[in-house]
Amino acid sequence: MNGFDDLERQLRQKVTTRAARGRRPLARALIIALGLLASGAVTAAATGVIGGPGTEQRAQSLLNEVTRATADVPVCRLRGGDRRPARLSALPASDAARRAFPLLLRAPTARERALARRYGRMAGMAQVLSDGARELRASDGTRFLLMITAGRGRGLGRDPGCFAVQRAALERRSRDVDPAVLAAARRLLARQEHSVRANLGREGLLLVQLRDNGQVSGGGGTYSDVAIRLGTGSIGTARVNGRPRIVVTGLVPASVDHVILRPRSGDGRPIRLQVREQVFHQVLPRGFGNRVAVQWRASDGRLLRVLQLRY
Repeated sequence: MNGFDDLERQLRQKVTTRAARGRRPLARALIIALGLLASGAVTAAATGVIGGPGTEQRAQSLLNEVTRATADVPVCRLRGGDRRPARLSALPASDAARRAFPLLLRAPTARERALARRYGRMAGMAQVLSDGARELRASDGTRFLLMITAGRGRGLGRDPGCFAVQRAALERRSRDVDPAVLAAARRLLARQEHSVRANLGREGLLLVQLRDNGQVSGGGGTYSDVAIRLGTGSIGTARVNGRPRIVVTGLVPASVDHVILRPRSGDGRPIRLQVREQVFHQVLPRGFGNRVAVQWRASDGRLLRVLQLRY
């Protein structure tokens, strides 16, 4: 079943349900939409009307399927996926990293070293620096582990040679995939490969969220220069009291005193977050929207930068 078939099925179901309730104006509108669909006037973007995934989301889902399908190919196997303690690098953090993260100027605690050994294998083929792990806490109490890495750090810990395997697997699916989705998936994969190959051997970072029991509940990282890529933010979902909620997380420079989250969709009010230890974390209230502008503010309120996040 393709996107149009699924949209038609859902629209017909809504027409039947609403008509049974006597809501004729809405039923007529949905019938008109069905007519447009049959005439070809509705494009793939129309799936967004009823919450269907957009082209980029479908392309990412396609790449996720390709990743799972190639996971057992030797060159695509995850590196360091076992639970043994990680082998840490004795290299010191660079001056750029120390300037970006003043917390690195102090010695790591025994707990931070233990966390680095426990979760350092998440860096894949990179190594976490033995003095490069620090525990951070956001203003809402959420704890994170920051790890500075060195070496051939890779997204998902796979060898760069895996991209050729993934491209071939993607092309084998080309006949069964919407051309727009296929083109978007090709672009995404090309960007991933460019990023991986451009950053071979560079210092990077990982940021993982910690639960109260010391387990990891999520995270991500970058394998390029930490001083340049410091401001990377993320938006995603997490389960709060058993229900999915949109969450915004990010690292900021030491000069940032607070951040302001402004909705670019929805009807939510701006949220002001005091920044503690260069990290922020916020579960967005319902109705806030899935497009967020993150404003970095200095202590005097001066605007330093704006990040645009979209889920």
